Amino acid sequence: MSTFDERSSETPLLPHTRSIDPADRVASWRLGTTNRRPRRWINRFSLSVSGIAILTALTAVLTWATTAIGPPPHVAVTLAGTDYRANLDLPPNAMGDRAIGRLAAWASGTRTQMRTNIQLVKPPIELATKADFDQIDTNREAAVSLIYLSAHGIHTARGAGLLPADAGSEADTFLVADLLNRIATFPENQKKILVLDCVHFQSEPGLGILLNDFTRQVRQLDAQIQAIPNLVVILSADTHQQSWINPASGTTAWAQTFINAMNGAAEDLDQDGWIDLLDVHRHAAQQTERWVRNACHQQQTAILLPEGDSAIQRGRNLPLFPASTASIDIPALIDPVNSDRLRDWWLLHEAFDSRQPHPCVWSPALWRRFERTLLRYEHFEQVGSQSAADRLSEQLDDLRISLQRPTRIESIARSRWRPPSSNGRFSRRRGT
Repeated sequence: MSTFDERSSETPLLPHTRSIDPADRVASWRLGTTNRRPRRWINRFSLSVSGIAILTALTAVLTWATTAIGPPPHVAVTLAGTDYRANLDLPPNAMGDRAIGRLAAWASGTRTQMRTNIQLVKPPIELATKADFDQIDTNREAAVSLIYLSAHGIHTARGAGLLPADAGSEADTFLVADLLNRIATFPENQKKILVLDCVHFQSEPGLGILLNDFTRQVRQLDAQIQAIPNLVVILSADTHQQSWINPASGTTAWAQTFINAMNGAAEDLDQDGWIDLLDVHRHAAQQTERWVRNACHQQQTAILLPEGDSAIQRGRNLPLFPASTASIDIPALIDPVNSDRLRDWWLLHEAFDSRQPHPCVWSPALWRRFERTLLRYEHFEQVGSQSAADRLSEQLDDLRISLQRPTRIESIARSRWRPPSSNGRFSRRRGT
């Protein structure tokens, strides 16, 4: 008899399980379709949304890191210049001086249009005397200091100099080196820009200048410029060149392109989101060079100091305003020409010129002053500088009275003079 329980070979070894009904197969299929497939679709959608959000955030971070420098810097603007309206021994500078007015209008803005980060330190300085250069200063709290000068620059034995309105000789010049010494006292971390539109003539025999070497002497100050932290100097013309005027704009050609560049025409060359000084300089230099070449058939190249890569680096590290900043409307500041008054003065000149004896015989100094004042008046009248034209018209009126009043010298000259004889030779009465 066997000791183990014998079982049938058909008895299953695994525990009994309930058979699956066909209805259960349908239910389990439905359950799989309603629970598993939607969960897989939701997971993919979430991953896609998360990926897009992460990419957007990374793009924003990278954009901020490459373009954001902070808010626009506070730029303190100091303007100084003169038009030499009363100095008959120096060429006029009406168009250079008008650039000062336009820059003042740009910095001041209007009620509806204003650059809030651009502010004038003080009203434009009239460089009437050498002492007026001492007024050039800046707001030491500003991030950027911009000093713009429009005056005659000449070379001297002491170095590059600037002429005030009353200058009569080389001794009256204010040296550029002294101006740099003053700028050196500005805060070290302040970005500094010195703009010199000062080469308005190439020669001036009255001052003993046969070839104006102002720019070359400024370039010799490169070591001093390099030693002043964060300083960039812009010259409107290179050595032995001239800052040409643009009658259509009423300013010098370079001044107009510089104003346009500061007012939004400059391009963001390095695509960093900001217009820096290098962008402004390159735009103004290229536009000026093109205009002077086409209109004057001359060469004018604006330069940046200090020499070499240092100027480029300093210019790039000097952002002025965002590239998206809108331009503002700047008034032309050109008054209409008073043609009637100008014609009347030249008719009076013809009347004096036809007098016998001629005014240059009995009053040569007075006649010379009248003619030179008339030419200067005509210049300021034609360029639309009405304030200077009015002042010169007053001077002409005083000279007219002096020329119309007979003097003892004129009476003697008339008594000793008679018209040319028929043979074309002058005759003279004997004095009593």
